[in-house]
Amino acid sequence: MKHRRRAAKPPTPIAGRPSTGAGAGTDAGRAGAYDRVMSPYEVMARDGALLADWAKTLRVGSIQVVDATATIGVDVNGQEAVFLELVLADPADETWPIEDVLELRRLVNERARVDLHAEAWHIGLQPVSDDAVEDEDTGDVVG
Repeated sequence: MKHRRRAAKPPTPIAGRPSTGAGAGTDAGRAGAYDRVMSPYEVMARDGALLADWAKTLRVGSIQVVDATATIGVDVNGQEAVFLELVLADPADETWPIEDVLELRRLVNERARVDLHAEAWHIGLQPVSDDAVEDEDTGDVVG
């Protein structure tokens, strides 16, 4: 009894890769991506950008993240760190509920612990409009 050869399965697409062109969407289309090793700075920048993209989808209680950016810099300890800036929809009241702020920070820190290849990160919060949230004592914008 002769055995028939099974037809080869088509290559499995890789998420986030273009699905057109020779080898696009497959490991064959990624060959150039691994020609060199990324520097620690490049890894931090890539991971920070991915964290910012994820953060843009967050809604915690009454807080909606409308934009997020990640930059790499040196913190007060002289250590390279990811600085994640979250822009939040203006609060309905004078400020956001503290429980929502704490939960938002907890979620972002939890994700950062897993996803960032960095020893340090810092999270900043700011409203969409500069006059949305003011400190009662000084009138300074809090974020």
